[in-house]
Amino acid sequence: MDGNRKKNGDDLSGFRNTILKVKETEEPVDAFELGNAGLTMRGIAPLMQMGDTYVGSLEVMLSGDVLVDDADIGIGAYMFIGVNKDLNKAKESTPVADYLVTKSEIVNRAFLAEVKDAPYDLLSGQKPYFETANYFVTKYPVKDFSGKDIGMIFIGKDIAVVNNEINSAKRLAITQVIMTIGGFF
Repeated sequence: MDGNRKKNGDDLSGFRNTILKVKETEEPVDAFELGNAGLTMRGIAPLMQMGDTYVGSLEVMLSGDVLVDDADIGIGAYMFIGVNKDLNKAKESTPVADYLVTKSEIVNRAFLAEVKDAPYDLLSGQKPYFETANYFVTKYPVKDFSGKDIGMIFIGKDIAVVNNEINSAKRLAITQVIMTIGGFF
C-alpha cells in the first residue's frame, strides 16, 4: 500500500438530489449538476446486495472540460458551456450574454470571441441556432436534475463547411428526384 487513502463512503444525500432519487427508486439516474467542481454530467447507479437490498450508489462523472475537448475531435466543431451568471462560483470566467464560461483557456479562442461579440438577442433568444461571420452556432439549454435552467451549451462549426454540407445534400436530393422521375419514363 502506498500510504494514500482513497476517499469513499461520503454521505452526499444532503445536497445531491440525484443520489436521493437513486436511493428512492433503485433505478439509475443521469443528469447535469453544478457544484464546486463546475458543471458535470453524472451517471449514478444503485448498488444492490443480493439483488434486493440497496447498499449505496456508484457514480461516474464527466466534467464539462472533457465534453469541450471531445467536441473538436468527435464532430469537428468547437464547443463551450456557459453557466448562468447567478449560479457560477468560479473566480475566473469569460462573460457571454447571461452566462459565464469557466476554463475558457481550453475553448477555441476565435470561436469564443466571435460568439461573445454576437448580438445579445441571438445569444439569449429562443432561436436554437445563429450564424456569426465564421461559424454556424447551435445552442442547447442545460437543465439540472430538477429541470431548472443552469446554462447553455454553444457548439459551432465552420460556416463554410456547413454550407458545403448543405449544398451537397441539395445536389443529392435533386439527383434523387431526377432519378425517380426518370424511372417513370
